[in-house]
Amino acid sequence: LVDAAGMARLRAGEWILNKDLEGANAATASIVLFFRAPAERIWRIIISCDYAMSWVDGLEYCEVLEDRGDYALIRQVVDKGWASPRIDYTFEVFRIPFQTMHLKLKSGNLKTFQGSWDFTSLPDGVLLRHTLALQPNFGVPRWLVRRTLTHDMPDMMLCLRGLANGSGSELDSAG
Repeated sequence: LVDAAGMARLRAGEWILNKDLEGANAATASIVLFFRAPAERIWRIIISCDYAMSWVDGLEYCEVLEDRGDYALIRQVVDKGWASPRIDYTFEVFRIPFQTMHLKLKSGNLKTFQGSWDFTSLPDGVLLRHTLALQPNFGVPRWLVRRTLTHDMPDMMLCLRGLANGSGSELDSAG
């Protein structure tokens, strides 16, 4: 997944961001971050609309329409301000608890919204990879969507790590 030098950077608090993944028509990015927190704690934060309001930039509305454990249907509304239109979309989440979540657009004003959350449990924490492909259904240049993704993803993941109390030193990871 990540080489030794990359793991050392991740354990030191950095992130690894890859953008423009091969073969995608949408703006795509993937980020990996190390959390000194249990997967269960991180998972609870990701699936909570209440928490999402604090770590998803511009999120105005979030509602879980259906939740069967391994499947959820979620509606979100994101407004990033005057420079971009309001985004209103519903997506499906296919889940294997504490391991992976796959996101797939169901409806809304996006052309593409798909991604995943992948958890790799390690003895001293969790390696979390978030991948997202995004393409609005309205006239926004791909470069602008890509720039927004690559700017927002590190902030989002760092906020998520803070909410999970997952950024402490090795000595703090017991909590």
